[in-house]
Amino acid sequence: MRLGNIARQVTHDIKNGLAPLRNVFRHLTQVAATNPRSCRRSSPKRQGTVESSINYLETLAANYAKLSPQSERKATDVNAVVRRRLGASGSVRTKLADELPPVSADALGGCGG
Repeated sequence: MRLGNIARQVTHDIKNGLAPLRNVFRHLTQVAATNPRSCRRSSPKRQGTVESSINYLETLAANYAKLSPQSERKATDVNAVVRRRLGASGSVRTKLADELPPVSADALGGCGG
């Protein structure tokens, strides 16, 4: 999927969550302007819509966050990462420095992903 398509989908999804919120606040503003006494009756009736929209947007954000895994930086043995990346490849020779101190890195994605 191209970046432009992803951006359009994200925009569409966000607007789907915001439209009901906008409608509720427009309605409440209109009621407050025309019949302030009925605001107390009108607000609780719209609370479900507001909560549903917020839940939708929170779920949407959580789902989009899963698309890009978070880096997990921790003390990492660079030599072990190099050996693991090279695996059983016999075509690459290595001369690694023994006794290197651990570095703060993401052992899975820190070496070019």
